[in-house]
Amino acid sequence: MKKFLFRLNESIWFTPTVFTIFSALLAIATVLLDTLYIGELVDTLPYFMLTTVDLAQTILGTIAGALLTMTTITFSTIMVVLTTYSSQFSPRVLKNFISDKVTMRVLGIFMGGFVYSILSLLFMREASIDHNVISAVVGVVFAVVCLAFFAYFIHNVATSIQVSNLVADLTADAEGVLERYNKLYTNYSHALLGERPTVSERSVQYISSPAYGYIQFVEFEKLLDFTKKNQAHVEIHFPIGGFVTSSDRLVTLYSDRECELDLKEYFAIGPEPSADQDIAYSIQKLVEIALRAISPGINDPNTAILCIRHIGALLPGALSLCSSYTQLTNEEGRLVIPNHQARHLLHQTFSGIAHYGREDVNVLVASLDALERVPDHVLREEFAHYLMAHFNEDCLVPLDQELVTSTLSRILV
Repeated sequence: MKKFLFRLNESIWFTPTVFTIFSALLAIATVLLDTLYIGELVDTLPYFMLTTVDLAQTILGTIAGALLTMTTITFSTIMVVLTTYSSQFSPRVLKNFISDKVTMRVLGIFMGGFVYSILSLLFMREASIDHNVISAVVGVVFAVVCLAFFAYFIHNVATSIQVSNLVADLTADAEGVLERYNKLYTNYSHALLGERPTVSERSVQYISSPAYGYIQFVEFEKLLDFTKKNQAHVEIHFPIGGFVTSSDRLVTLYSDRECELDLKEYFAIGPEPSADQDIAYSIQKLVEIALRAISPGINDPNTAILCIRHIGALLPGALSLCSSYTQLTNEEGRLVIPNHQARHLLHQTFSGIAHYGREDVNVLVASLDALERVPDHVLREEFAHYLMAHFNEDCLVPLDQELVTSTLSRILV
């Protein structure tokens, strides 16, 4: 079920489709009400809720044309925002705007309003209806709701392209990943291991990847239920976000029972990484925005510093998940998951920033401040020296040198 919900969340068609189907059903229900039951309700409804068939056709035709125009404007606005995201921030954050609930709901309600108006016009004929109808009033209410959503959409676009809001949203997404892992570790007995655990002698099955691409999502709870049911030990050989091909051994299954493990039921593999379970990819999005900001074409170090500060806030939680392996236990079943290494995560985070920000002392100080949050003193010291080795110290004037020395003294304590 979680894999299915993940696929729905990744798709952009689901919400507009739901709104369109609902609008089609509303149109059918309204037409049935106008043709079969309106005579019984005429005396109970206010006069302004009923119109003649001619007036209803005119109103619904006008609404249909207006909503089609608004849908076109909305789609054009979405394309402009996507271009801005790609050119100024990072192509990896496009999905954040595309999958935004507000964006999809606005597009869905415009499409739904158009479908309602067209279907109502299709079934509304003077020959079959010789009394006043309610379809036009429902269409007007639908149009007012669409207008309110359009105003909210413009507000959402204006705020979403502000880099501070985008960075805050990406940080919230990363915190959501950490929260899901902490919940998983709370619900199951777990151990963070530095080495691959040994397995007693059992029958072994080597299962290759069902597709090629990035591992986007794994149903850990469902896999643990499988291990419990079959008293099995399942070992995954690639971490979340790893790239696999159909020739790669993705899973090893140890069990004395006859059982089959269909990886398509438990793994979502796609053409690009997903931040739903991959904390390294969540942080990488912030890193890419920082690198784009300090590039010569944009030259916006303050945005880079903002991203680095948010990265620093995420590092303690992210590093707490870093170990060679995580072993989850469910009674007689075990699941072993490979993790990102702490040194690899820190290198992936700071290597680009150290290279492209090597002549900006404020970027250097912000990076050192982020490292101060790293719990491991050895890693803190190692990457502090790593940043200093990349920095062009010829750019430092005495005041800059004093600031850097003061920051280093806090880190190397």
